Amino acid sequence: HLAVVQWLHGQGVSLTATNGNGQQPIHHAAARGHLAVVQWLHGQGMPLTATDDYGIQPIHHAAGHGHLAVVQWLHGQGVSLTATDDYGWQPIHHAASFCGHLVVVQWLHGQGVSLTATDVDGWQPIHHAARNGHLAVVQWLHEQGVPLTATTGDGWQPIHLAARFGHLAVVRGWPASDHS
Repeated sequence: HLAVVQWLHGQGVSLTATNGNGQQPIHHAAARGHLAVVQWLHGQGMPLTATDDYGIQPIHHAAGHGHLAVVQWLHGQGVSLTATDDYGWQPIHHAASFCGHLVVVQWLHGQGVSLTATDVDGWQPIHHAARNGHLAVVQWLHEQGVPLTATTGDGWQPIHLAARFGHLAVVRGWPASDHS
């Protein structure tokens, strides 16, 4: 992939070209886990904290798609692990939500990121994981002390979100004492 990006750039294609969401090549490289491309783009002057139209940075894309090596490299370059997008989502929200990347959630927590960080709607990572049916993430968060009764700004608990979006495995995995 790197050779193609380099060739295109050599042909005059801008490294800051954006798609309809304001995403630049560095966002896409991070989302796909192409660390060498991210590193090369940065070496060409692309900021590691470039934001798209929603305030999403490459670290959010990497975390949301489970690319721990990219997250770790970005952090090593000084990118904040608690950077927020326009919705108040931190990388941990992205990791818990889209594909339920438990390894990324665990690593972020090991670096001191709060497991109960809230977005602008009061959602914590456990709400995002439950809404998207990621039982292993929900269970691990609870094992770390995150309450299963955590409430969003609108009064939603994780069980409401799992049931609403049809995630039977998450609902079935709920401790019997917490079904009320």
